[in-house]
Amino acid sequence: MLILVIFDTIIGLENTLAHLNKTCSLYILVVPINGLKRQKLINNSNLIIMKKILLLTFCTMCISIGFAQNHTIHNNTSTILITPGAITSNHPSELSGTNQNLSIGKDALPNAPSAAGLSQGNLAVGENALFTNASASKNIAVGLNALKLNNDGGNNLAIGVDALSSNNTGTTNIAIGNNALKTSNNANQNIAIGMNSLQSATTGYKNISIGENSGSATLTGFSNIGIGVNSMKTINGSNNIALGEMSLGTADVGIYNPKARIVAIGNETFSQTTNGSNSSVAIGHMAGRLQGYAIQDVYIGAYAGGTGTSVSSNNTAVGFEALQKSTFNNIAVGYQAGKNASGGQNTFIGIGSGQYSPSNFNTLVGYQSGLSLSGEYNAAFGYHSLRNLNSGVHNASIGGFILRNTTSASRNSIVGSYALASNTSTNVTKADSNVVLGYASLYVDTNPSSSLLRNVAIGHEAGRWNTSLSDKLIIDNSKTTTPLVGGDFAANKVGINRLYTDVPTDPSTLQVGGGIGIPANAQMSFGLDADAGYASISNTSSGIISNLVFKTGNQQRMEINAGGLLKISTVPIYADNAAAIAGGLQVGHVYRTATGVMMIRY
Repeated sequence: MLILVIFDTIIGLENTLAHLNKTCSLYILVVPINGLKRQKLINNSNLIIMKKILLLTFCTMCISIGFAQNHTIHNNTSTILITPGAITSNHPSELSGTNQNLSIGKDALPNAPSAAGLSQGNLAVGENALFTNASASKNIAVGLNALKLNNDGGNNLAIGVDALSSNNTGTTNIAIGNNALKTSNNANQNIAIGMNSLQSATTGYKNISIGENSGSATLTGFSNIGIGVNSMKTINGSNNIALGEMSLGTADVGIYNPKARIVAIGNETFSQTTNGSNSSVAIGHMAGRLQGYAIQDVYIGAYAGGTGTSVSSNNTAVGFEALQKSTFNNIAVGYQAGKNASGGQNTFIGIGSGQYSPSNFNTLVGYQSGLSLSGEYNAAFGYHSLRNLNSGVHNASIGGFILRNTTSASRNSIVGSYALASNTSTNVTKADSNVVLGYASLYVDTNPSSSLLRNVAIGHEAGRWNTSLSDKLIIDNSKTTTPLVGGDFAANKVGINRLYTDVPTDPSTLQVGGGIGIPANAQMSFGLDADAGYASISNTSSGIISNLVFKTGNQQRMEINAGGLLKISTVPIYADNAAAIAGGLQVGHVYRTATGVMMIRY
């Protein structure tokens, strides 16, 4: 046994040593005036320095440096008390059963309970740390006012000035940084790392906030993750993720929808999103930065997403600066795709696709397709397709440069690059109700004010005539003006290898430029069928006509055979001219005698 006893007076020393000799060993006592009054030491391995130690009984491995209150330390194990006011009891007579506590700092853990078994395993370092702690255990408070008002909350870690300083019953929280979780009262299972992190949170739970001012103005909410300086600064919803400086930084979402489910990854993503926003994703530097109300939006890419204050909903934007206006039900994929588009129900895919389009219900795919398109229900697939169309509805185009410089076009169906297009110095002023199939068909080279209305053009460069056209049918594989098939819908006429300007003025409905040939061993008939009257021409393998037959009704009337013989059927038989007259045969009609001689009635 080692005992060091230092008194400034020897009064009472004898009795003190008597008690020490009974059960105590390895004591060091440095006791000023008033020390060890009515002492009763039934302790082992204790260090006691300073004054006003009233009574220690059954204490093992206790260290008291500056135990300021006149209380009994009874039945305690591994208790360390350092500096004035450290670990005092809220009971006027004793501090009992508060085992394995460490208190360093003025008024650190000063109100420990008197009941045995309460307030165990606490570490309080700093002035007022765990100041009001009564029955809570297993807390670590390091810093001025850390866990100052904690009463029943256990398993908390608070490091920093005012960290968790207002916590009362909250448990299992981690607060590291000055003011971290400062105003939290009964919040549970939160992690706040960084100065002012979750500073204003009151009742939220299962939140993770890392970074200076991260979640600093958040009041409620649960299951949020905010990482980055000023991330998720004012959010009050739940199930949100914010990664990056100022991501969801000054947003105020989830007040009216507590299950906001916002994911923001990148500096300043959704930083100014407001009330009512929910179920949205922003990934990329400043994605959705100025978006007001974001409802079920997905923005991926730097600066992608809305910049307006009105509601934006059900949008998907992927690409740098894609879909920056407040819109609804749009898909934009590509660099600046739909950047300034203000309509809804659009699909923009490609660099600059629909970049300045103000319209609705369009599908645009390709580099700068529909760049400035104004009109609805259009579909464009291809480089610069419908690029500068100022007014148009219900167009469908597949191919590059289609209607590129056309100012007004509607109800066109176009397949083929440069079809129904013009060069950069020529504008088609109007193109409506055309069906165009083929590369550069109905292309306008030089006419500066062409209009193309209700035409059908099929083939490579078909109808590339540099003129206004209406109601034309053109089928060819070149830009010839005498197409293989040309027609005029207004005149209901069609020609083969005819000059297109002659077709509507010719009296014939069908016009053929050149002869009509009959293939070998084939037959050409004119008429409906064999029982309704027709003329047929049959050909041989040598190309010589073998038979020419004429019928009316269902009766054959005349035939010229391959031998040149003329056969006339159903000719009446009369004995002579007089009999023919008597039979009613008209002058000039043919009859035959009984012997087959052909006669003409006179």
